[in-house]
Amino acid sequence: MTATDSAPSQAPAARTKRIQCSFLMETAMSDLFDEYPMLIFALESLLALFLLVFIVVWTSSGKKKAARAHSRETQKPPEPR
Repeated sequence: MTATDSAPSQAPAARTKRIQCSFLMETAMSDLFDEYPMLIFALESLLALFLLVFIVVWTSSGKKKAARAHSRETQKPPEPR
């Protein structure tokens, strides 16, 4: 006698109805990269270009702010005592 023979029998659990979707993101991305293998390099290069422009704008705006602050300090007339 095995453990399954002596176990009480139970009715199978009721299945929930789910909507079957034939579109899976993994499959779609894989198919897209299979059809256009250079797409990943194009996306990577666009990201690198965006980061380069962002870094240049960020650093140049900091220099402008520092120059403005320095010019304000030099333009202030000395206060009388």
